[in-house]
Amino acid sequence: MNSVGHTSRQFAGRACVPPGVLAFLTWAIFFSAGNAHAQAGGAGPRTLELGHEYSTQGHPKAKGLTVTLQYPTGWQRAEGERPNVVQKFSEQRSDGLSRMALLLIKYLPKEIADIPEADLYGELSSMDDLAQELRDMFPPGARILSAVVTKYDGAPGLLCVYVMQGERAGFQLEMHVVQHTVFHGGKILLLECSAGGLAGSTAITSLFQESRDLFTLMGNSIVLQDKWARAYDPPARTGASSSDGSVDDAWILGLVLSLVLTWGIGLTPPLLIRFAMLRRPLSKAWAWGVAACFLFVNLVIFVAMGSQSKTHFALILVAWASYGILRAGGKNFLPTPPSSPDQSVV
Repeated sequence: MNSVGHTSRQFAGRACVPPGVLAFLTWAIFFSAGNAHAQAGGAGPRTLELGHEYSTQGHPKAKGLTVTLQYPTGWQRAEGERPNVVQKFSEQRSDGLSRMALLLIKYLPKEIADIPEADLYGELSSMDDLAQELRDMFPPGARILSAVVTKYDGAPGLLCVYVMQGERAGFQLEMHVVQHTVFHGGKILLLECSAGGLAGSTAITSLFQESRDLFTLMGNSIVLQDKWARAYDPPARTGASSSDGSVDDAWILGLVLSLVLTWGIGLTPPLLIRFAMLRRPLSKAWAWGVAACFLFVNLVIFVAMGSQSKTHFALILVAWASYGILRAGGKNFLPTPPSSPDQSVV
């Protein structure tokens, strides 16, 4: 068996409670409360419209992930009481049946978290019997109907369907589940969409089949906002005007600092030598030599500061200006070929 299959069993073994068990416990509490008020022949509203959006931004159980998803109009949203259950979404019904969805986010084991997402998708796809390989990720006794590798918003994931039964407070309950599993950012995100009721009721299967399209829409509405924020984070502006027509303040500050560093620091030494120390022009040879030394020193300094320029043309201009300053006041002080040998000395 490949590495993902091995590590998936390690992950399931480390988990205190498989995700499906948390879903069942939460759903059972909700069903018990709703069943106490059930009325024969009544049914809750049924809709395929996703009219509300939820975001995990800033939620302490989201573990740093910012994810948005949509849930149906008419459904209620509430905080999850159990660990790793970020949010629960439920439909109020009066026919003794229940539809709900749980959003869970957990940390992945390091062995899986370190696998690049593209490689993880490939390894999951290469499994011969996906349902059997990932058996430990489902609740004990669950009957796995299907398990396929897919993607959610570009991230590797699993789309699984299973049925499970359990007992709570004297009720024997049955739950049909569509489980959307997403692997992203070193975490596993699960959206457990379920329909259920008292075990043995044929209405459960009918309700689940009726809800499949709705549960698919909810899974497809998952958006990994932090993934796209990193991928499309706008680059730093390099002089473009802002929306109100003014030049970006950060760009102006960067330009001023660049001028100060390049020209201010670069021209200060030749100015001091020419007008404060010697107070007379240098010969061409000396001026070129000193300017070349300053060019070399400036190159070393700017490379050490992390300059990304390939030509350092600005420093060459500074060297040319340094020559002009050192020769200022002398004969033919501009850097053009002389008509006769220059006789000035330092």
